[in-house]
Amino acid sequence: MAKGTSGVLGTISMIVAFLAIGGFMYWLSLASEPTEFAVADEGEQAQVLSLAAFQMNPAGFEEVLLELDGVVVSETLGSQAFVTELPNGELYLVRIPGALVQQGLAVRAGDRGRITGRVQLMSEEVLARWDSEGVFVDPEHRAMAGMVPTFFNVESVQLETPAAEPAGDDQEVAVPEQG
Repeated sequence: MAKGTSGVLGTISMIVAFLAIGGFMYWLSLASEPTEFAVADEGEQAQVLSLAAFQMNPAGFEEVLLELDGVVVSETLGSQAFVTELPNGELYLVRIPGALVQQGLAVRAGDRGRITGRVQLMSEEVLARWDSEGVFVDPEHRAMAGMVPTFFNVESVQLETPAAEPAGDDQEVAVPEQG
């Protein structure tokens, strides 16, 4: 008879142990707090766009961070602006912030490369701000800028001087983040 009771006690002990472990696991699930993982914010990623796609509707990309490759400086409008020719032959205004010019960026006609920034609407307020910043030294440049509906406001630029120029004139600068 001893053998019969030991088998029953073993089974009962095993069931009690399983219930105790189950109860403990249930208590842990109630008592523990959910774990949160911090994901590093990589910042806003620029949408890479060809000039051909951009020329279809520049205003449609207002305030979108864009990266345009294959930009060629057609004409400079002082040290803080230039125009580039789109594939359809239209000229498009590009604004360079004064901070980039202060870092030593000097854009010349014929320079080519990549610009990153945002399309913004042109307005009288924008032109007045540019006047106060001394963007235009020639009144014709200001008049030309006043006729465009939108412009590309550069945040970073990587330009290369054409191969006919001496090597070592590559420039890559970005507006320092503020805040």
